[in-house]
Amino acid sequence: VYRIPAALLEKGNVAFFQQSAYGCKEAIVYIGKCKDSLLTKYWHSLCEMFLEAGAVHAKSAPMAVVNMAATIGGAYVPTININGHTYQIPYKTRIARISACAQLLHNCSVEYMAQEAWSFIIECFPEMRKAMEIPVEHRLYPQTGWTAMAVVGGRDSENHKHKDVREGNWPGVLITLGEDVIGGITRYWVGNNTLEVTHEHLRMQACRYGRYLHEGTPWLGARYCVSYFVQSGAMKYFLEVTRQQCN
Repeated sequence: VYRIPAALLEKGNVAFFQQSAYGCKEAIVYIGKCKDSLLTKYWHSLCEMFLEAGAVHAKSAPMAVVNMAATIGGAYVPTININGHTYQIPYKTRIARISACAQLLHNCSVEYMAQEAWSFIIECFPEMRKAMEIPVEHRLYPQTGWTAMAVVGGRDSENHKHKDVREGNWPGVLITLGEDVIGGITRYWVGNNTLEVTHEHLRMQACRYGRYLHEGTPWLGARYCVSYFVQSGAMKYFLEVTRQQCN
């Protein structure tokens, strides 16, 4: 087990690599910090309202997911998952007028964090720029390539060991939120080794979460993770459409 020293994390963006089977370095996780601003001051209410409006069944901490590019009838359309049920969102309204999530999903702080996460991911994984080829109506915000976001967490909980299969091999970003939290380490499994990132409010982590097992260890206090990602199916579908148009 390797726990990244706090002094190293405080220096700014940090990257950790492993030796791939082909003899080259392969990035595991990049660690940075979301800039604090007035738009991040209401994170606790934001996460609580989000989970109350759209929580789905999860093995550990409560989770809510918003998808802008889910498959319905073979075509990608905006959807939202509420209480375990997927609902299609009318094209013109997008996510702006969906019941209890209406005001929340267009809250400036959510968009601000999405932009911060997007700037971070294209710095760490430049190939993610390809997501901008996904039509704007299937992305959360026009200035980012994200097609989905999730909120996971709560008070005195944990997040089980898992892979985010919906993301495939494409990287995503999670932002940890919570002050005065005890525990809540983000743990990654890399082969027989583990890498641990201690909890910090507004810490960003970029990783291929569909490739590496990861978990949030038990914590005391109110801790949440807001994650932004692109579904691999959406990326595959729209990149193929772009390729065919070019031909």
